[in-house]
Amino acid sequence: MSSAIENQIFVQFINLDRSEDRRDKITYRLREAGFEPLRCSGVDGSCLSEDNLKHYSETRSYKYFGRKLYLGEIGCFLSHLRALEIFVASNKDYGLVVEDDLVVPENFKKFVIDAIEAACKKEKDWQIVNLYKGCENPFTELDKLELNSHSHSFGIAHSFPTSAVALLWTRKGAVEFLDKHRQIYAPFDHITKVHFSSNGKGLGFRKAVLTNDAKFSVIKQVESIPSRKQRNILENLHYDFCMAKRDLHRNFCAYRSYVFNKLSKKH
Repeated sequence: MSSAIENQIFVQFINLDRSEDRRDKITYRLREAGFEPLRCSGVDGSCLSEDNLKHYSETRSYKYFGRKLYLGEIGCFLSHLRALEIFVASNKDYGLVVEDDLVVPENFKKFVIDAIEAACKKEKDWQIVNLYKGCENPFTELDKLELNSHSHSFGIAHSFPTSAVALLWTRKGAVEFLDKHRQIYAPFDHITKVHFSSNGKGLGFRKAVLTNDAKFSVIKQVESIPSRKQRNILENLHYDFCMAKRDLHRNFCAYRSYVFNKLSKKH
C-alpha cells in the first residue's frame, strides 16, 4: 500500500520570487527526503494587483476578524489558494503543501505516508492533516506514529491548529475548501482552523512534530504591522470582541464534533 500512496502524493512548496535563498534550501530539504517538489510561486503582498485584491473584503474583515488584513496576509492566502488549485488540477489523491521555511526531518517521507495510511484506516472521511502544529483540546487519538524514534499521538483535531506551514490535503478536502473560501476576510490559517473545526474532518498531532527556521516574517516584511500597544483602545476592544465571538463559535463546533464522534463510536 505504501508504494501506491507514494505515487499519489503531489508535493509543493510556496515560495516568493524574491526569496531565492529559501527556495534553494527547501528544494534541497524536500529532495533529500525523497520528494520531487513543485515550486508554487507565491503571491507577493508587496505588489498585489487589482485582480488579486478583488478577492479581499475589507468590510467583512473588520466585522469578522476585527481589523483589516495586511497585504502580506492577503498574499499568503492567495498563495495557498493557488497551491490548492494546482493540486486539484493534478491527477493525485493527496497534496502536501509546505511553506519554504519548513525544517524537513529525516524519514519525513515515510512519516507522511504513515500519516496517510493511518488516516485512511482510522478515519476514512478525513480531508486534511496539520503536520506542523500541535492540537488543543478536544482531541481524539486514533493512532501512534513514529518519527526518528519518537512516538507522536495522531488523531482528530476537533480544534484544528492555527498554522499553514505544512498541510497534507485530500483532493476532496481541497475542492470543498476552494468552493467555500474564495473571498478573503481573515488570514488563511484562521480560516482553515474554523473550517476544519466546524466539519470535524481535520487531523493532526497532540504535540508539535515539525519546526521551521524563519529568521523573519515575510508577511511582516511587506508592511509594518502595529502591535497592540500601537493601536488605540477602540481598535483593541473591537478586535477582542470579534476574537471572543470567533473563539466561542469555534469551541462550540469543536466540542460538538468531539461529542458526535464519541457517540458514533458507541453505535
